[in-house]
Amino acid sequence: MSNNRPLAFWLDKLSTETFPILRRSREQLLAMERNIDRITDDDIAKEIYHDPFLMANLLRRVARLPRRGLAGEVTTVDRAVMMLGMQPFFLWVKSLPVLEDVLRGKTPVLQRLHGVLSYSYHAAYQALQWSFLRKDINADEVFIATLLQNRIAWAGWLLMPGEMLLIEQYMRRERMDFSNAFSRHTDYLFDDVQSELAKKWGWPALYSDFLHSHNAVRGQGAILALKLAETVQQSWWQPAVEQAVMNVAEWLNQPVDEIETKIHIYCVQAARQSEGWYGSVTPAAAWLPLLPGAWPDDPLHVVSAPVIENNQVAAANVAVEKPPVQAPKIPPAAPTATPVVKTAPTIPAPSEINSIIKPAGEPAQAAKHVPVPVPEVRAAPQVIAKADPVPPPVVAQQVEPVITPVTNAEEHVLHPEVVERIINDIKAHMDGSFDISQLMVRILTAMHDGLAMDRVVFGLLSPDQSIKARFTRGIDEGSPMQRLNFSLLEKHLFAQLMVKMQAIWYRPETQQKLAPLLLPKLRAQIGRGEFMAMSVHVHNKPLGFFYADYGDKGHMDENIYNGFKQLCTLAAEGMAHLSKKPKS
Repeated sequence: MSNNRPLAFWLDKLSTETFPILRRSREQLLAMERNIDRITDDDIAKEIYHDPFLMANLLRRVARLPRRGLAGEVTTVDRAVMMLGMQPFFLWVKSLPVLEDVLRGKTPVLQRLHGVLSYSYHAAYQALQWSFLRKDINADEVFIATLLQNRIAWAGWLLMPGEMLLIEQYMRRERMDFSNAFSRHTDYLFDDVQSELAKKWGWPALYSDFLHSHNAVRGQGAILALKLAETVQQSWWQPAVEQAVMNVAEWLNQPVDEIETKIHIYCVQAARQSEGWYGSVTPAAAWLPLLPGAWPDDPLHVVSAPVIENNQVAAANVAVEKPPVQAPKIPPAAPTATPVVKTAPTIPAPSEINSIIKPAGEPAQAAKHVPVPVPEVRAAPQVIAKADPVPPPVVAQQVEPVITPVTNAEEHVLHPEVVERIINDIKAHMDGSFDISQLMVRILTAMHDGLAMDRVVFGLLSPDQSIKARFTRGIDEGSPMQRLNFSLLEKHLFAQLMVKMQAIWYRPETQQKLAPLLLPKLRAQIGRGEFMAMSVHVHNKPLGFFYADYGDKGHMDENIYNGFKQLCTLAAEGMAHLSKKPKS
């Protein structure tokens, strides 16, 4: 963990007066200076678009200039160059340090940094093209915001390589993405540190808070693009990439097959645009022709992180260098017609969430858990109790094994402070400034990190009346839980749960009653053992479904159950605030 370091520690360590710039940036720009009479601000901007370090320096420098009259913040690169003037701009670039010189002798760190810059550019290019599909008149702002959104990663490898190695190990050990691993390591929400860091660097307000307020829909594109670009580094043909593409198609309200084709084309275009900029990093487009299969480990990742003592950041001191990879030649992209533009899907309208009664049944045997004082949100939802029993389907049922206590199970350590902080954060954004992605990330983090749940899934209701997994935490790669789905048209436990907003706790005391309603194909997806589940209704209509369990590591208790229900209820309340209340 973070040794209780204050937020100011991370902000100070990730800040510097001037960032070094890529050598390619310096060379390209100084070559352009020889034709200063013929180049334009836009020509210069196209080169700066590859270098977030130079872009960060430029936005900070222009933000410090005195404003005249009603002039607003400068949010585009070409306008920033115009504000400085051609000659002063080139003189300023000559004074900036060069990244490759600063990291001389630290090749593994430089290679990791080049990798972050490469997939950041890929993400920004995808987000730009999606903005064109949405007819965003300020699409360049989306590109800049997406490129700068990875600021903790590229600033971290430059200024705190020791900490970044620890976070990298956490990502591999816990199968997390960078943002979640950073939050676990520092004990601060990733988005909060991102926002505060942008303010400390003196950026325009647009980029320090791009994912929230009136930019929430545009910010969703940046989030999806970064998730896609980060995931495809581990090959294109995997369930996580398939899920990312589905999320993009749903956001753009376009067929999945069409969006997948466009994403592949944009990936190839991004690779061509960034060729020669990021060292020996192989672009994601190079792996498109490969078939599904095992992905080799990066030799850089076998290096252990240096020990950090007394809250000091250790410099990366690794001797293993990544052998250069010869990237396959990228074939020319076939010319495509202008894509049909569709608007983004609307979000379900808000309403009041029905309060529900307490659960029935005896409490489970007390396990070794720390009580979780979860702040009150609304009346806790009820369990399926005294409901008309649904007759079990006529299917050959397998004998459900009796759940017995696990005496030597790994103890779960609860973090009520994490739950409380996240609940307060969500309540502060009940004005609809969170989108569903930001809301779900916080809810699942509270369940996984705060309530110590091993596996957490939120599924959304699809038009075909089936629930399909959309957000997950703690799910192993390739696990059937990644594709958890079930139909509401069949008779089984989860379909009954979706009738109204209610919760169940599958445990020894309820097993005899509930086991006949668990179809074998459901058990094949979720496995054995205890679990909790709850349906989510918004405006009295079913919208989604939460599932959480401890795997095979012991039993949950009443405190966990109450915390789980309150978080599910808070999620429903948050989704009800995402849009205006529908007309009666």
